[in-house]
Amino acid sequence: MRALQVTALLLLASAAVVQAQPLDPESVRLSLSQVFAEVVRAEMEGANVTELAAKLNQALQLVREAEAVGGPESAELLREAEDLIQEVNASIPGLLEEAEAEARRRLILTGVGVAALVVGGVLAYVYLPRLVWLAWLRARRGWKVRRVG
Repeated sequence: MRALQVTALLLLASAAVVQAQPLDPESVRLSLSQVFAEVVRAEMEGANVTELAAKLNQALQLVREAEAVGGPESAELLREAEDLIQEVNASIPGLLEEAEAEARRRLILTGVGVAALVVGGVLAYVYLPRLVWLAWLRARRGWKVRRVG
């Protein structure tokens, strides 16, 4: 029991040390570039990343402000930027799943469209000549044919 308490205390202390570490602009820019690469990959998969790109732009603006301001305000701006970056990073897997589902839906709709065109072509080949002649005969049913000569 005592060892469990000591382990829990050490974990809490290490978490506090990690939280207390000041963020530097370079590490935030590095995580921003890594998340941006993931956003680009999500866009290539077909996901709508407009909102994510706007959040990353906002995070980049916060990093620039933090570099310009310096001091304690800098740490708060960097923390905000890091929070935005982590939020974007957390939403990427969901967007990838949505993009995959959308691609699957588009593939199914394309297949259904092609199948409908093929079936329509076959039906037209089989029934259209008969329908054309039937319409022609109905249109000319009052005609009388006379022998010339």
